[in-house]
Amino acid sequence: MNKPVSAGGIIVRKRDGKHELLLLKYPRWLVRGLGFLKGHVETGETIEETAIREVGEETGLSGLTIIKKIGVVTRPAVEKSGERVMKTIHLFLMKTDNLTSHHSAEEDYGWFEYDYAIAHMAIPQEAKFLQKHRRDITGTPN
Repeated sequence: MNKPVSAGGIIVRKRDGKHELLLLKYPRWLVRGLGFLKGHVETGETIEETAIREVGEETGLSGLTIIKKIGVVTRPAVEKSGERVMKTIHLFLMKTDNLTSHHSAEEDYGWFEYDYAIAHMAIPQEAKFLQKHRRDITGTPN
């Protein structure tokens, strides 16, 4: 079985005392729910370079920097070719100085309160990742 590698990032903001995550909204025809901003590692790229490029492409945000690596999630996926694979996704906590400049975004995304995000992730392994890494992402206990 093919094992593609992807990388992406999670950006967090605090609003009205609650942590919100910037997440992908999957198209309803594909799967219902939320997902991580991420994409495939291209030849010659590091996983960090991929994470920054993919989050930038999908959201239109610029000036992204990595704060730290959060971890890795492995989950089943279906490639564009229709092939079923086990995908490895490296996820990083990121920041940008300009959260309002979303020009030429490739994907539909939005800000979601942390517990809402966990309950609405499209992929169970990604919901578990958020549950497990709350302290790493927000600095608050699980």
